Amino acid sequence: MKGEDLNDCKQWDGIIKRSNSENFAQPKNRLKILAFDKFPLEICRGDEKHLDLSVWTLLLSDECLKCIINKFTYHFEQDVDQSKNSSVCLRGINLSGGEKVSDLGLYAISHVCPNLSICNLENVFQITKKGLLYLVKACPLLTHITLSGCLGISGSGFAAVGQSKGLQSLKVSGCNQITTGSFMKIFMGCNQLEEIDLSYCSLITDHEIKLMSENCIKLTHINLKNCCQVSDAGIVYLSEKCKILAFISIARNSMASRVSDVALLALGGGCKYITSINLSGCEMITDAGISWLTAGCKNLQSINLSNCSKVTNGSMRNIGECSLLRKLVITNVNKVSDLGLRCLAEGCPALEYLDG
Repeated sequence: MKGEDLNDCKQWDGIIKRSNSENFAQPKNRLKILAFDKFPLEICRGDEKHLDLSVWTLLLSDECLKCIINKFTYHFEQDVDQSKNSSVCLRGINLSGGEKVSDLGLYAISHVCPNLSICNLENVFQITKKGLLYLVKACPLLTHITLSGCLGISGSGFAAVGQSKGLQSLKVSGCNQITTGSFMKIFMGCNQLEEIDLSYCSLITDHEIKLMSENCIKLTHINLKNCCQVSDAGIVYLSEKCKILAFISIARNSMASRVSDVALLALGGGCKYITSINLSGCEMITDAGISWLTAGCKNLQSINLSNCSKVTNGSMRNIGECSLLRKLVITNVNKVSDLGLRCLAEGCPALEYLDG
C-alpha cells in the first residue's frame, strides 16, 4: 500500500478518536484541528443507516474505508441489543467518485455489511469484476446498485449483477463495454427490476431490449439516452411487456432515423401510465406521433422535444390537451409559433416550465 494512503488512514483514525474541539469553524487547518470523541455523524444520511462518503473522496482509500466502516458499526452497536450483529445497521453506502477505492474496499464493506441494500459506486474507476462479484455474493439483499462510469469492470464482469435476484434499481450509464452476454445474464437474473439506466451504453440493441422486456415486466423507469442502436422495434417490445412504465428517455444525438412515429404509436397504445418522456434529438418524429402519444398517455407531466425539427403547432394543440403537464422543452423546434404557445397556455393550467 502506498505511503500516502496509510497517512490518509491515520489522519482519519485520528480525527475519529480525538476529543471534541471548539475550533470546528476555522477552515484553514480543518483537518488538523477537527476532532471527535465518537463517529462523525455529519456523514450519515437520513435514518443513520446510510453512509454518504461521496464528499470525502479526496481522503478516502481502502484502508480509510475499512476504518470508517468499523467505526460506524461500532458506534451504532451501542444503541442496539448487544446480542445483535452491529452490521445490521448499515443499509446503504455512497462511494461515488472514490478514485482510490479498489476491490479491497469492496471486500471490507461486504465483510462487515452483509445486509447492505443500497450501494453507489459511480465513477469508482479502480474496482474490477472480482470486487463486484464478491459484493453481490456477500450482500444478497442488494436492491439498488449504481455502477455508472465504472470503466475498470470488464464487459463480461457485469454479468455478476445477475446474481442479485432482488435488485430493483440498476444504473450503468456510460458503461459501453458491457457485452451482450452480460446483458442477458442481468436481465434474466434480475426480474424484479423497476428502474434501469442504460444511457450511453452504445452496444445495447433491440435484441437486448426484447430480452429485458420479456423478463423485467415491473419496469417503471428506463433511460436509453444515446443508446443509438435501439430502434422502433425495441420500443415496440417495451410497450408490449412493460405496461407500467412511468419514465422513458430515448433521446439521442446520432442515428436519429432509427426512432420514428412508430415508437410513439406503440407507447401511446401500450404504456398508459407514462408521466415523463424525453425525445430530444429524435428528428423523425412528427405531429402524427405526438398525437398518438398524447391520445394514449393522459398523465403526461414532462415532455422534451428539443431538436425535433418536424414538430409543428399541430403537436402543441395535442399537447395542450395534457392538463397535468408541468414541463415542456421545445428548444430548436422552429416550426412552433405563437399560435402553438397559445394552445399550451389555454390547455395546460399546471405548466410551470417552458423552454423554447
